[in-house]
Amino acid sequence: MAWSLVLIFLLEGCLTFRFGHVNIIKDDFKNTHIVKMKLLLLSNEPYLDYFGAPTSLKYYFYFDLTREIGPDNKVVPTSVRFSYHGETGDAPIAKTGFLKIGEKISSLVIGNSDSQLITNTSVTTTTSVNSANTGSANANAIMNAKGGFVDFTKVQQSGGTNTQTRTSVHTHTAKEQTGMFLLKREDEQAILEGKPFSIRLYMGSYPLTFSFDEKNSNYLKNFLLARPGMEKKE
Repeated sequence: MAWSLVLIFLLEGCLTFRFGHVNIIKDDFKNTHIVKMKLLLLSNEPYLDYFGAPTSLKYYFYFDLTREIGPDNKVVPTSVRFSYHGETGDAPIAKTGFLKIGEKISSLVIGNSDSQLITNTSVTTTTSVNSANTGSANANAIMNAKGGFVDFTKVQQSGGTNTQTRTSVHTHTAKEQTGMFLLKREDEQAILEGKPFSIRLYMGSYPLTFSFDEKNSNYLKNFLLARPGMEKKE
């Protein structure tokens, strides 16, 4: 079910942005530049099921990265906001997590945690047209007429059509969970040096590990190296 939910929101989201695309926005009021990028990352954590057989659960999370660059090229550390659309019974995301960069593991403090229920409704309407064979109905009307009188204005004619319209409404409620954390300057530098990078969050006590493969690592490096003026090259 988590996969189907992700596909729904992914299709909606792809209409407005591309994952891994660095967007640089000029804020004329603050005289700063805002660098933004969105990623979709997969946690594929193995575990043993009820019968002891090895399996895994897959969770897709959206990550929205933002950093601010001032007029003197002063950079504010990156903030990473994540969101997840899952089942209503999912445990809340814990307020602590970890970063692993190379062999170094450091703790994360998850802030601005929130969860809300989102209900999606879809309406499907189907129309079917059937040919109506009313000859037998007319014969029955004549045979059953009282006093031998038949009101033919109320008898269907042969060869007519019958149109049926059916409307079905389906609703599904999901839980959206969000939170954010900061990347320290030393974390950003280690990432730029090419060290392996992963994020560990927890849904209740269940671990969720998001490891950056080569493609997402390159996206992240492009984001950290982005500076005002580069937006003209997009």
